Amino acid sequence: MTEDSKSFFYVLPKWLKYILPGLREASGMADFDDNSFLVETGGGYPRIKKQLQDTIITFQNDVVPPDYFIVCYDTDDANGEQVKADVAMFEAFFQQANVTYSFLVLPMKRCFETWLLGNREVWPAFLNDDFAPWAQYYPVNHKDPEYMEKPTSFQDTNSMYHFRYLQKMLRCSVKKNYSKRSPGYVSNESYLSGILSRVEEMGDMRSFQSFLDIIRCMKRDCKA
Repeated sequence: MTEDSKSFFYVLPKWLKYILPGLREASGMADFDDNSFLVETGGGYPRIKKQLQDTIITFQNDVVPPDYFIVCYDTDDANGEQVKADVAMFEAFFQQANVTYSFLVLPMKRCFETWLLGNREVWPAFLNDDFAPWAQYYPVNHKDPEYMEKPTSFQDTNSMYHFRYLQKMLRCSVKKNYSKRSPGYVSNESYLSGILSRVEEMGDMRSFQSFLDIIRCMKRDCKA
């Protein structure tokens, strides 16, 4: 379950098809079975809390239960204590329902765009005037994007700064536009491979690595 129906909701099914080719994408709850995966939206915060509880109940009563249930949400500007409290709240929904399947609450540090900044293969060879100040402030090709803090002069959230950074980087390097409703280019397998290569080489982006760990468990189970 993704927090909302924006970029990650559109991109995740495509990424899962690359990583887990043995599973098909279910079109909805009624289509879900042992050989499929399903990506549902939580409808944004705080609606995701009720949506998650309703989905857990549906799996208990009407639908084949999953082997894994993953909840992904943006931490935005939440501090460590708030993230722990949010994770505990989401986990309690599963625990109270006494589910028998594996579940994971995955807080994405900052936002999905933070992960997308991890692709060093799309770092521009030459910096244009629009992107240069952003690249010089915090070069994500060398520094962990999950720890990038917005400059004090930026009058919005860290997540919005990461979003704007990604837009400017992609326009500079590959002449591609990016939006939350039309992520397009970042959905392809080569873009995902660029992030995977970076994480393997640099060992950073820990929240993305947590995502990979659970997907690899799913992959091993698919082969079993």
